[in-house]
Amino acid sequence: MEKMTDKEKLDIALRMLAEWCVAIDANGAGWDYWDYYYKDAMYRDGPLRKELDEAIYAARKLFNGDA
Repeated sequence: MEKMTDKEKLDIALRMLAEWCVAIDANGAGWDYWDYYYKDAMYRDGPLRKELDEAIYAARKLFNGDA
């Protein structure tokens, strides 16, 4: 697998965020729509998995006051 550029990573992240925003805007803020996109970001494999896991780990440390 080729190494992705920062621009490619940004494009993927923005697309995921935009899809989530459109789903919520079109379907309302019901939990099903939040849950689907949360699970997509939190658990599904994808080209940003490693970077997202590292960012989640860092955010958890800050949230828990471990930083």
